[in-house]
Amino acid sequence: MTQTSRITALKFGSGAIIAFGIITLLSLVSPLSAVMGLFLDLAIWPPADGAYDLISPSARLLTAIVAGLTVGLGIMLYLLATTVYPSDAKLGGRIMLAGIASWFVVDSLGSILSSSGGWFNVILNLTFLLLIALPILWPAQEQQTV
Repeated sequence: MTQTSRITALKFGSGAIIAFGIITLLSLVSPLSAVMGLFLDLAIWPPADGAYDLISPSARLLTAIVAGLTVGLGIMLYLLATTVYPSDAKLGGRIMLAGIASWFVVDSLGSILSSSGGWFNVILNLTFLLLIALPILWPAQEQQTV
């Protein structure tokens, strides 16, 4: 993977994280609440076919907090991928890996410890982890000049 393709992949992964945060926020005020209900059905195993919702005030507040943190993480990763990483891949990669790995461990551990059946969320979390970690850890390939 070339440096250019790494940056492109990191921008895509960051964008996916930002999009998830925006969808999470919009689920509070739009028909996208059905999308979040589907996500919760997948994350809490076994699926409960629409049993989860964002009706209680505490669930809605936590959803707003999660949305904000997710968008912030995605924007921070995007900025690191487009400013620090191009000039210092070692430092930029180390910062991004530390951020995404710590998020993954805390989010996944919380999903397991919540006693809600949220262990399947760990598998879903792997998607975001891999979107950021793979481009950084993939073996380097020389950039070809034309």
